Amino acid sequence: MDLPDELSLSKQPPTPHVHWHFRPRYDHVVKFAGIEFIDQFFGQHYDWPPTEKILDDKIRKEIIEEIQKHA
Repeated sequence: MDLPDELSLSKQPPTPHVHWHFRPRYDHVVKFAGIEFIDQFFGQHYDWPPTEKILDDKIRKEIIEEIQKHA
């Protein structure tokens, strides 16, 4: 398979980094920035049944800032 140079590891070694997907679990309703976060499947595997909640950039930024206050 021919890959473009920017995707070929033989031409450019990878840059090590850590990549996380953070999905908090709650046994109660959590309110933040006027939004209620409800984990309907607390205690079950996080990937079943499949659910998705996309946050807008403003809320995502507020969450990041709040986490960074406690880091």
